[in-house]
Amino acid sequence: ARTSANCLAVVKQRGGGSCEFFVADESGSIQRGARYGTSNLPRSFAMCDALAPGSWGHRKPLPLAATSLDFNPHALFAPNEKDETNFNLFLAASRGGTVSLYKSSHSLALRVWDSVTSGDVVCVRWSTARPSMFFVLDSNALVFAFDLLSATPETPVHFEAFGTAEKIVAFEVATTGEQGWGKPGQHVMCLGYDDGRVDVHALSKNFVSVTPEEVQALREMLF
Repeated sequence: ARTSANCLAVVKQRGGGSCEFFVADESGSIQRGARYGTSNLPRSFAMCDALAPGSWGHRKPLPLAATSLDFNPHALFAPNEKDETNFNLFLAASRGGTVSLYKSSHSLALRVWDSVTSGDVVCVRWSTARPSMFFVLDSNALVFAFDLLSATPETPVHFEAFGTAEKIVAFEVATTGEQGWGKPGQHVMCLGYDDGRVDVHALSKNFVSVTPEEVQALREMLF
């Protein structure tokens, strides 16, 4: 059966590789393709093995429509990877409050956060400063911050409520000014409301301070 695409992400492969695209649809399926030639394997991704006893696939859940895709902007590939162009870390969010973490070199999710929120996940975005941190916006105008390296990565390290009667329909994080070690620039969070208003918030130091040790710890966790 045909389904509609809900999310699209275009990724420029490292090492001079071509552009690939990742598409998530209303069934929650994630597919991978290439603008030219053939894309790397795998070409489809799932939260779990549908044949594994006790898995979500084995219990045949209702499809969870995808709502957001985002790729980690930091260079996290292992130095000894044979093909570093085939490694990206990305997040996929679905209605029903589910967020999944993937490596583009593996078809099954590395981790699944089920019921992150009582509402629907509107958007998920990686931190532009800290490679282990990401943010989740839900339909109740709540923003959650998660840290993969925290003692309890399954729970948010912080959450904050925004808006009242207005609905937040767009969410982005960005960096302005000079960037790099010793030149952190300013990291901001932008919220777009259904009445046309846009709020820009500066992120606190706790959410933007990064060290080489954090990057190394995340690499060791992933590999």
